[in-house]
Amino acid sequence: MSEKGEEELEFIESGVKYEDEDMTSSYGVAGVGGGGGGGVGGRGGNPADAVIGNWLLNQSKHPLSILFHILFKSAALFIYMFGGWFTDNFIFTFVICIILLAFDFWTVKNVSGRLLVGLRWWSYVREDGSNEWIFESLEDMAEISAFDSRVFWGALYLTPIAWSLMLIIGVLRLKFQFLPIVIAALIMSGANIVGYMKCSNSAKNKIKNMMDAGLRTGSSAALENSTFRNWIFSSLLAVASNPTSSGASSTKRDDDGL
Repeated sequence: MSEKGEEELEFIESGVKYEDEDMTSSYGVAGVGGGGGGGVGGRGGNPADAVIGNWLLNQSKHPLSILFHILFKSAALFIYMFGGWFTDNFIFTFVICIILLAFDFWTVKNVSGRLLVGLRWWSYVREDGSNEWIFESLEDMAEISAFDSRVFWGALYLTPIAWSLMLIIGVLRLKFQFLPIVIAALIMSGANIVGYMKCSNSAKNKIKNMMDAGLRTGSSAALENSTFRNWIFSSLLAVASNPTSSGASSTKRDDDGL
């Protein structure tokens, strides 16, 4: 065997020995940087980003849904406020903002709400022209992460507040051509808030009704049980007969005393 082949074998063997001796480093992370600064920093990465990413993965069950739940909202606000830095074409800025707002509305209504808080709503128009609201909720809410729920509701409520500030600023600066974007954002975000508030109340009422039905069913089943029913009747008879026996015993003691 050539000397080059022996060196390669020695390198492979030493690498296996390193992984067996130090199992705390995942895929040899401690040795990635070689002798010059070690770990992720040796490749030019930012350790803070890795820490934040690991924390988000540990806290959230659906980090990708959280990302898009916040991304479209932030992107629409960013284009609205700073779109003039990139282009002077108002029509282009208007179209991009409306598209991002539509993406956000659809994502919140059909994806992030179902995954992050276990709720979903929609409505349709009946033949008589009235709207009917349909609400869905997850049966086992224990599957919902508290972190995901806080992020969902926080972003849902902060969005119309931010666009309301944009409305006030636009009116004060007399930028009336941008007001249709703000009004569209307020309508879409407001529709999601109303829908999810009604859906949340419907889910709470459904859980309450299920608990009440369970209590009624348990009580009926207990009364239908012959053993339990006989025990109740015997207890009532014992209570009813105790005053008579106690009165007779007290009369007997009075007679003995006389």
